[in-house]
Amino acid sequence: MIAAARFGSTFIRESGSPMPADIANGLIRGAVLATRAVLVSRVSGQNAQLARKVKQLEGLIPICTHCQRILNEEKHWTRLETYIVEHSQAEFTHGICPECAKVHYGLIAPNDAVFLTSPAITDRSAQAAERAAPSNS
Repeated sequence: MIAAARFGSTFIRESGSPMPADIANGLIRGAVLATRAVLVSRVSGQNAQLARKVKQLEGLIPICTHCQRILNEEKHWTRLETYIVEHSQAEFTHGICPECAKVHYGLIAPNDAVFLTSPAITDRSAQAAERAAPSNS
């Protein structure tokens, strides 16, 4: 790094020798451009990395009208949640809507609140539904 003090249109180096302002400005501009090039390179690298990470569901997805399973690429019927988790960045949490709480458990939710279940109960319920549902695999 060149340390200099400005004196008129000439910069004075630490060693005492003069450096014309044009040279000093050129050095500063070069440093700014080099820094900018490094930052642009980093940003474009991060954008490319993020583009590789993003998964998006598109097109027509064949889904069973009754059990809501999806026919995957290997021609196996898969649970909707499993398919979405495998093909996107989405994750699921489960609860019970007021209508299902009333029909299946006899519970009435105040003000259409959502009944949330613990993960252990949800996992067991999902596994039981998985075993009970017909599969073409």
